[in-house]
Amino acid sequence: MRRSDEQAWAALVHFLNAIPVWGLFFCGSLWFINREKSHYIVAQALKAMYFHSLFLCGLLIWIVITLVTIVLSHLFTPLAALLTVINPIIIVILMALHISICLWGTMRCWSGRSFSYPLVSERKD
Repeated sequence: MRRSDEQAWAALVHFLNAIPVWGLFFCGSLWFINREKSHYIVAQALKAMYFHSLFLCGLLIWIVITLVTIVLSHLFTPLAALLTVINPIIIVILMALHISICLWGTMRCWSGRSFSYPLVSERKD
């Protein structure tokens, strides 16, 4: 069983990771503060930062695709109508998925178990 303060810090790392863009800053700050104190907190912060970076890259790709389709929609008007319906749905689903995964990690770390994000591999030291 892990110490309760390590569990709380690791849970905080995953909880703050749910905040878009700022989550990366918070996780990096907690990693920097605890880098020599706790291997568990450092490992959880790195996993959270990797996952957040993947999420932000995916969001950037979605924005680029949206901008390209907006330009193309001026050539094909029904596409513009379809995009005004689909784009908000996609972003709401992505944000809800991101937040629910972060909260799942928060609950697992709070209970003393380790957590690995999807698409983020485990480090072998």
